[in-house]
Amino acid sequence: MLFASSFSAVALACLSIGAHAAAIHRRDTVPGNSANFTSLVVFGDSFSDTGNVFKAYGIPQPPYYQGRYSNGPNWVDHLATRLNATMNNHAYGGAVASKALLPEGAQYKHAAFPPDISEQLAAFLANNTVYPDPATTLYPLFAGANDYTQSLGAGGLPNPKDIATAVADFIRKLRASPLKAQNIVVLLLPDFGKTPLISMSKTAQPGEQALATALTATHNSILTQQIADIQQNDTTIQISTVDLVKLIQDVQASTNSSGFRNFTAPCLTLKPDANVNSTDQSRDINNLNICSTPDEYLYWDFIHPTTRAHKFVGDAAYAALSAPRALVGGSTSTNSTNSTTTGAGGNSTNSTTGGSGGASGTQKSAAATIAVGFTGAASILPVLFAAVAFAL
Repeated sequence: MLFASSFSAVALACLSIGAHAAAIHRRDTVPGNSANFTSLVVFGDSFSDTGNVFKAYGIPQPPYYQGRYSNGPNWVDHLATRLNATMNNHAYGGAVASKALLPEGAQYKHAAFPPDISEQLAAFLANNTVYPDPATTLYPLFAGANDYTQSLGAGGLPNPKDIATAVADFIRKLRASPLKAQNIVVLLLPDFGKTPLISMSKTAQPGEQALATALTATHNSILTQQIADIQQNDTTIQISTVDLVKLIQDVQASTNSSGFRNFTAPCLTLKPDANVNSTDQSRDINNLNICSTPDEYLYWDFIHPTTRAHKFVGDAAYAALSAPRALVGGSTSTNSTNSTTTGAGGNSTNSTTGGSGGASGTQKSAAATIAVGFTGAASILPVLFAAVAFAL
């Protein structure tokens, strides 16, 4: 009953956030410009890391693919291929949007490595004196997921407004920096409650999945609104978004055409008799079961997609870039924000989301309860070649 009441309070807080008044932006359109991009500069976490953690620490190892947190190329690999563009990647597995927001006790609160996204940008600027052409450079960005797992794992209650604002502030930094970024594609968060990390946790408590889903929805709503605000105030910046929740729903609804058959379990799992406490064995492929049909799985491990799922994400990002671009016009006061999202097959759909606000800071017991789910499921991940050390 204690968790139920705490969960209800969190749910109500998330609903109240969605009810806050926001601005609806009138948008005229111009043709998309995906054909103009010749280079990608990437910031983010393990979803976008193409080998930075591997170069530093030698993980993740096979059967992970060439330093990716998947069994093959990830979404920025696929996107670069579609665009025939070069890639300069600064994403690190385990990176958060902002270390400053992590509670004391979080794994990376005071760690120099991995760098959060602002530190990634600072390092890039410090190591370069010639910057890419803003007109032909695309900046893919995915961040925020690890802020939740890190905070919850340390027993804290993450505030979606703070984390979403940190991502939005990074976009503002990109624009204001010497890079003068004017083309950005942002992935919204997938539904945490649907990941095997939560849904398959052996220590799951009632309501954990719903709470994780509520946190995701609130984060995405706030970030979507803040992105709209950025474009309202600066009509020269183009920010495309990919709604991963909607994309996965679309793919799941079209299994005959998508080819996916398993949306809940990971392809890569730990053998029942594996020694999870052995560092040596954590690098032994004999500890793992690998499914025979990875292309039919949405998840490669407990939180990362398969390369085929990444292909869908990359294609959705390409479709978002190729779609008519928004020109921000006037605004009127209302209780919702209209946004365009890209689903499976590159179809654009209009969705309505709430405005921004702050989550209540009084639900500590709920946070502690859901943290059990994160730490319980994550306890086997070090066996997957210690990848979790820079993935969660």
